[in-house]
Amino acid sequence: MLNFVANPIAAPPASPAQRILCWANAVFLFVSPFTSSIALRNVSLAIALIAALTLVFRVRLETPRLPRSIFWAGVAWASICAASFIWSIDPTYTANELRPEVLFPLIVFGVFWVGARCGALRIWIASLLAGVALLGMLALGELIFVGTWNPNRLHAGVGAYSTWLVMVFPFIVALVLPGSAFPLALGHKRWLLLGLLLALVCGGAYLTLNRIVWPTLAIVLGVFVVLSLMASGVSADGRRRLLAIGGALFIGLVLVFALVTKNRASNPVIDASIMQRTVEKDPRVALWRYTAQRIADAPIIGHGFGRGILRNELQATFNAGLLWHGHNIVLNVLLQTGLVGLMAFAILWGTFAMRYIAYVRAGASALNAIGIIGLAFLAGFFAKNMTDDFLVRHTGLLFWAMNAMLIGYGERLLRDTAGLTRQTA
Repeated sequence: MLNFVANPIAAPPASPAQRILCWANAVFLFVSPFTSSIALRNVSLAIALIAALTLVFRVRLETPRLPRSIFWAGVAWASICAASFIWSIDPTYTANELRPEVLFPLIVFGVFWVGARCGALRIWIASLLAGVALLGMLALGELIFVGTWNPNRLHAGVGAYSTWLVMVFPFIVALVLPGSAFPLALGHKRWLLLGLLLALVCGGAYLTLNRIVWPTLAIVLGVFVVLSLMASGVSADGRRRLLAIGGALFIGLVLVFALVTKNRASNPVIDASIMQRTVEKDPRVALWRYTAQRIADAPIIGHGFGRGILRNELQATFNAGLLWHGHNIVLNVLLQTGLVGLMAFAILWGTFAMRYIAYVRAGASALNAIGIIGLAFLAGFFAKNMTDDFLVRHTGLLFWAMNAMLIGYGERLLRDTAGLTRQTA
């Protein structure tokens, strides 16, 4: 079977800067999904940045080089977003969005890239799983003891919470792999943890009554299982186990999706005053048509960076406060930066995907697992954002952090594996 945290070369003892960076990033991951956690996020990110800069200047050779394809794709994307200030229909709004949606993602990617070592990765994944468990228990506990669940009180809203569940789901599914994503040697206890986390994820997702979350979780599961079956390190018993577990989970997701769809209108357990209710005809269809028309007005360079660049116009047109952006990640990119921005955006995502594909094809089982988890993560995030756009604020920062920690560790593992091969040749 695949072994996610296997490291062919024993890592040297962590320096104080490495430990500070590791734990600052862990705090960032843990607090990010909670409502009103921006102060803690910024403090932990500032500490992580100082520690990362210290490491870069003191032990420069220990940090693997960022692949050129990712570097130049990132530069192109950030440059187009920044340049759109020149032609933006609302330059003030675009300028205000560049800091949280371009500068902060670059910082987050950098600090997780620098700190992506085996021990740190274990702690970061543990932080993500702990967040899943805590938020799930808080949601179900509030429902049991209060009678209703307010998604805005602790969970940052229905859309953000359901998106975050999708983002972390690949790490949960990876618990089926012996010694894989969870940082402790649990042995058979990992099945208990897997069952608990699956129950909390499904329970939390059900409370959101978000319809797209179930097909998206199924996509994540499908990508993970198919790629795992293709990996060379999977035994015959492992393939049978993956098929059995994957099939059971897939059937469960389909059944819950059907139940959610049936019960969504009545919504018996969630306070209707705080839920985003759909009408008989989903307003997003009309929204997408109108957004496409506005894209056609500036198809090459767009209207200016910022998800809400047409906020006032859209809200006035549809007389709905929630319909203030395109509710589709591709349409929003086109609306903001046109075909030029979409090309850069697609290339950047493509460079991430190509690195994960390279890991899946690698001879080392640890790299295979990173690639499998990474591709499942990308597929799930993209699918979830076909009916909304959460590549912003804390979910956006989590997107960059997760890619950086997976690819950063993957590149370090590639470098160390190559070094070990040369030493033993």
